[in-house]
Amino acid sequence: YALSNYQNYFFTHGEKDQRMYFSHFNFIKNYATINGINAEYWSLPKAGHVDAVLMNPKEYGSRMKTFFEKHLGN
Repeated sequence: YALSNYQNYFFTHGEKDQRMYFSHFNFIKNYATINGINAEYWSLPKAGHVDAVLMNPKEYGSRMKTFFEKHLGN
């Protein structure tokens, strides 16, 4: 409930994560959508906790670069 309307967020989550369940990711996504919070999401079906960067380092890097350039500038 601490997300704000004046910040931008990027959430990455593995659907097989056993530390933070995928239902929590969906809760955050729904909460942000309902409350008009600017957030982007990327979920990976076969990934566990922090696996996105290990399983897809180029795509992860590209997504982070795009997000930060969009919201922070070049």
